[in-house]
Amino acid sequence: TFLFRFMRHSGIYGLSGMPLQVPLPFVRPTGEPAPVLVRPLLDLDKHALYEICKAHGIEWHEDASNRDTRIRRNLLRQAIGEAAGDTTSPFNSASLLKVCKTMQGHREFINQNVARLVEKHSTVYTHLGMAELSTVAGSHGLPGWASNAALRERILVSVIGWVNCKDHPPELAQLRQLERTILDFYAKQHTSGTGSARAPTSAAGITMIPPTSSHGWLFCRQNPRASEIPLHSGDMALGAALVWDRRLLVSVRRTPECAIAESATWQVHPLHAAMQQWGDQVSEHRRALRATRRPAEVLQAVLASQPAVSVKPASDAQPRLVFALGAPVAQLPGFLGLDVTVRALQGTSLAAGEWVA
Repeated sequence: TFLFRFMRHSGIYGLSGMPLQVPLPFVRPTGEPAPVLVRPLLDLDKHALYEICKAHGIEWHEDASNRDTRIRRNLLRQAIGEAAGDTTSPFNSASLLKVCKTMQGHREFINQNVARLVEKHSTVYTHLGMAELSTVAGSHGLPGWASNAALRERILVSVIGWVNCKDHPPELAQLRQLERTILDFYAKQHTSGTGSARAPTSAAGITMIPPTSSHGWLFCRQNPRASEIPLHSGDMALGAALVWDRRLLVSVRRTPECAIAESATWQVHPLHAAMQQWGDQVSEHRRALRATRRPAEVLQAVLASQPAVSVKPASDAQPRLVFALGAPVAQLPGFLGLDVTVRALQGTSLAAGEWVA
């Protein structure tokens, strides 16, 4: 892995290799630590793994393609194996591991500083799964989080990971696309007094919306494809919860004031499906939101990725829309007292994590 990333001109994060353990951005109750992925065999070489299997009578499978040196990874593995006893070779595994350990120390230090900067320059909207980076100027006319190239990259990786709630980093080419958009925006602003075109940029699974006088840089999930949203057969019971689009936790429950029976059920719909069934209600709801909420929270690019929730008060009744566009819909008598909650799986923290670009 180290040599592959070295050949791709990776920086500190790439050359530090895989971490022995890393927190995963999965759903967890408030206040509880994130689940941790642990790789206990990471520091063992192939010979040691063979010996462990032999000592404990464990059968293993050897992939025949591992011996094909036309595959670059296998060619590198062979070079590393041949250099095992040669401490002067650049392919000596012990020497490579020492470099990785050094880079891991640098990575840990950078993560600590990036986490503080992210907390300082970002705002998160957990009910929308959206993050906002400030436009407060730092050096060279850029925002404080964007003036240093290395920190800009780490902050963007952190924000993208939070919005997507994924346990792997964005591709470097897509990250560079977002960076170029940001730098071009401020370059044009410096020469002409106005930023470049304010069209959103979509890459790495997110949509980045340029700033205006009413909001900063916005990062929201790209409108998910139908294949990315699991289909739920049957209705959900009140009090139950489900994960929608791998990133939002949706739940519906009765409050003591609610007149709906405990046997009522609910469903989640993509916005386009809700528009087909409750188009007039969604349009009226959108107009109401525009009058009461920040512009950042009613942008179509943000709302298109949000779920809609309907409730069926009885098995023979028609479902009614109760939540859409990131907010409860004005409810009819009898539906009052329903508590619909939609929140990002990662809570409110934008920790830098162990992302590798």
